[in-house]
Formats: sequence, C-alpha cells, structure tokens
Amino acid sequence: MAEEVSELLNARRSPLVTECRGFLMLSTIICILAVDFQVFPRRFAKTEFYGHSLMDVGVAAFAFYMGVSAGFKEPSPATASQSWAMYLVRVVFSSLPVLALGVGRAVVLKLLDYPEHVSEYGTHWNFFCTLFFVGIGLAVVVRWRGHNRTAFLLGAAELFVLHATLLRLGLEEYVHDNPPRNNFFQKNIEGLASLPGYLVLALAGAALGDMLRAAAARRTSARGWALNGAFLCGASLALFAIYWAFTRVTRAQPSRVVANAPFLIYNLAVLLLNLAVSLASQLAFPLPPCSLVKGLSDNLLPLFLLANLATGAVNLLLGATHEYSQSAGIIVLGLYLLPLCCVARRLGRRNLCIPSHF
Repeated sequence: MAEEVSELLNARRSPLVTECRGFLMLSTIICILAVDFQVFPRRFAKTEFYGHSLMDVGVAAFAFYMGVSAGFKEPSPATASQSWAMYLVRVVFSSLPVLALGVGRAVVLKLLDYPEHVSEYGTHWNFFCTLFFVGIGLAVVVRWRGHNRTAFLLGAAELFVLHATLLRLGLEEYVHDNPPRNNFFQKNIEGLASLPGYLVLALAGAALGDMLRAAAARRTSARGWALNGAFLCGASLALFAIYWAFTRVTRAQPSRVVANAPFLIYNLAVLLLNLAVSLASQLAFPLPPCSLVKGLSDNLLPLFLLANLATGAVNLLLGATHEYSQSAGIIVLGLYLLPLCCVARRLGRRNLCIPSHF
C-alpha cells in the first residue's frame, strides 16, 4: 500500500494537481450556467463587492492553480540564456490564445447585446484578460528572480504588501464608489485593480507547485507525503486564524472586485485545505485520476471556452434569467453538462492535451 502511494504521488505528472484542476473545471462549467437557475443557491453566486462565496473561490482557484502548474514544471535551462526581449516575445506569443479569448468574448457580447455585469471586471475587461496578464507576471518573476519557491514567495509577499497599501490609500474606496467611466482605465478599473491580487495567488501557487515538484523528484515516501499533507492543513488553519483576527481587528471585508487582503488570505486558506483533503484521499485510496478528470485538467482552456459557448447558447435560447422550477433547471443542466463531460472523457481516454496557456 505504501509503495503504491509513493509510486502514484511521485509520478512525473502530479495526480494531486490533476485531480484538483479537474474538479475545479467540473465545478466551474456547472456553476456558470447553474447560477442563472433557481436551483442554484444565491449564496453561492459571485458577490457584488464585499463578501465571499463558492464562485468567488472558483475565480481565485483559477489563478492559484495556474501558478501551481507553472511551479510544478521543470525549469528550462534555455530561459536564463535568452535575452529579456526574446523571452518576453516568446511568453506573450504563447499567451496570445488567452488574450484572444478575452478580446473575442468582449466583442461578441457587445455585438449580441448580451447582459453584462460591468461592476464585475469593467466594461471591456474579463477574467481571460486577467489570466493573460497573470501569466505574463509569473513569467517575469521566473526570469527575474529564478524558478524556485523562495523567489515565488518573496514576490508574492512584496506584491501583497504593495497591493494592500494601494487599496488602503484609497483605491478600494475609489472602485467601490463607482467612478465615472470616461477613459479606458476608469471603464475597466475593477479588472485592473484586482490584477495584482490574482498575481499574488498565482505566485503563492507557484511556490507550492515547486514544493510538490521537489517532493516528487526526491521520491518521497508515503509517510513524507502524509507530513506534506499535515503541513498544508496546518498552513490552511493558520491562514483561517489570521483571516479571523484580521477581519475582527480592522473590520475589513473580503472583496473579489479588488482582491483585497481578506479575500486573498481567505481563499488561499480554502485552496490549501482543498489540496490537503485531496492529498489525504489519495493517501487513503491510491488510484490515478479517471479519464473525465484527466481530460478536464489537461484541457482547461478549450473546455472552458466550449462551456462558455454552450452557456451562451442556452441563455440566448431560454433568456438571460430562467424562471423554471428546480426540476426543470436540473434537467436543462444535465443536458448541457452531458456532452461537455463526454468530450472531456474522450480527450482523457485518448491522452489528448490541446495546447493552451494552462
């Protein structure tokens, strides 16, 4: 049993990361359509400005696991020998599909006059744009400071302090007061103001990814992985305690819109606990991820795009708000989810990975 656990968790492609990414994608494609139905509890929907919810955690998780995947990759020797200009050109070029999705989504929504929440990311901005710049930021830190957890943690700490200071000096209040939308900056202030916060989550994820990669490279025993799980659980509980104390003392509330300090601390605690629980399940039941989970994890961006297109088609067909009974909502969600899961499972069974930024 111990040898099976060690062999599984020390694999070149981490089953722990695969499982967490796969379930993140599955919950995401369910939530983006379910939120428009009565069957979906309102407390799980994205918050308007302050508070936290299930979908807020999902947004943070994408940035976090983007960092985990980047940190788990083997550092490339060619990176250090490239000039800054060539390196940035290569990084931007590889990230263009994400930016294209962000720009394309904004254009299509305007052309279709599709209902939008401007207070979410701004007039033109969306989460694809955030992911594009988070990826660029990660690449810059790798080139500047090196591919190691110390560099990632130091970058996350410095950016956390800078971002929290800017918000404290008036940026959070400015965004909250719904400023006039006279220029590009003001029209997209929500997306721009939250960008450093999501980069903090990605850098923290990269540090964790590097830790998992090093543990796998050392051929860590089952007992060693159990200690890693205990560390993740302890770090999560410590962050929950910090969140509780911080919000009680400062009276600050978490805000997804500006990704402030309480939002970052709370979501990092949740995500570390999620990893600890996933690791515990693999220690107890050392089974490789199923084809569905593997397909979802390996093809996050294409499947997310497909789910967005399917969600848009359902909303155009049924209307932006669906006044249906809970049973009817579940049937529609099942019909929407079935083909998406079939595609993901087929990709996983054939070990197909569509190249993307993730």
